[in-house]
Amino acid sequence: MKFPTRRASVAIALLEHPQGISGREIDFKYGLNCGRNEVNHFIHEGVNILKSDEKGNRGGYFTVYQIANRQNALKVAKILNTERKRCKLPPLTDEEMNQYLPHFKE
Repeated sequence: MKFPTRRASVAIALLEHPQGISGREIDFKYGLNCGRNEVNHFIHEGVNILKSDEKGNRGGYFTVYQIANRQNALKVAKILNTERKRCKLPPLTDEEMNQYLPHFKE
C-alpha cells in the first residue's frame, strides 16, 4: 500500500496545523480530493475536531478544521500510526510526536 494514504494525509495535515486548516488547503497542500470527508470520518471515530466557518476575501465561506486539544491530537496520531502500520512503516518516533503535541493545549 502506498503511503501516505488519504487518512494519513489528513492526519498529518491536522497535526501540522494546530491553529486549523481549511478543507481546500488540505486538498491543495496534500494532494487530495474532498479531504473534508476524511475529517468527518475522524469525527465519527470520536476525535473532537472544532469546525469554524470563516469568510473568504470574495465573500464566500469556508470551514476551518482544528484538533480540539492534546488528547485528541493523540487520537489523530494513533490513526496516523495505524495507517503507517498498514503500509508496513514504523510508528512515529517520540521525537516526531514531540514535534506535534506541544502545539496543542491540554
